[in-house]
Amino acid sequence: MAVGVYSAEFTLAALALAKTLMYQTAPADAVCEIMSAHVTNATNETNEQFEVKFHRITALGTPTATAVVPGPHHAGATATGVTMKANVTASEPTYGAVNVNEFGLQGAATLGGWHFEPPPDERPANSPAQDIGLRNMAAVTAFDAKIVWVLNELGG
Repeated sequence: MAVGVYSAEFTLAALALAKTLMYQTAPADAVCEIMSAHVTNATNETNEQFEVKFHRITALGTPTATAVVPGPHHAGATATGVTMKANVTASEPTYGAVNVNEFGLQGAATLGGWHFEPPPDERPANSPAQDIGLRNMAAVTAFDAKIVWVLNELGG
């Protein structure tokens, strides 16, 4: 079992739709604290508003997505037990109730990007074996989205 800080990074080419950008399944024996997350624009020079949030998943199903392996921040750390996937292209997960199972909802300018950096006592945690998604909530002019999700895996 892994314990430590890890980053999952992915470039989603031509983001233009409301969709799940990345999702995480915590290991069965660990809690995963979300330390920070960022969605930034790598290609489009036209500014536009977009809206991003974390949302708890109630039924994952079998989304079509790309596996992402979070890398450790500390030399010698073991591989994480977290499962992460990015760029859901089919079979979106089912999400929980709005205003109950979501957090970090913010509108942001695509040129400045969306940034989630809660203070330590406000960091949300993902319970063992729980799924949570990072979502773009509305269509935007296509841009290559750089997604970074930093987590702290706390062994159980």
